[in-house]
Amino acid sequence: MNKYSFVARMPDKPGALHRAAEIVKSYSGNIIRIQYDRRIDPATVFFEVAATPESYSRMKKDLHAIGYL
Repeated sequence: MNKYSFVARMPDKPGALHRAAEIVKSYSGNIIRIQYDRRIDPATVFFEVAATPESYSRMKKDLHAIGYL
């Protein structure tokens, strides 16, 4: 598994972060770190994940499809 980082722009609504985490989980990815501070920017979340290159590509595709990337 490789480490990857990405910045997600997500709605400030209950369940939005959980939805992104479910996508990572669905491709056997492991979330290493999430950085989020509502005071700085309520729509920006930094993710660091561990995944295979193929899984990471699929995660990005799904996150882009729902407007998070």
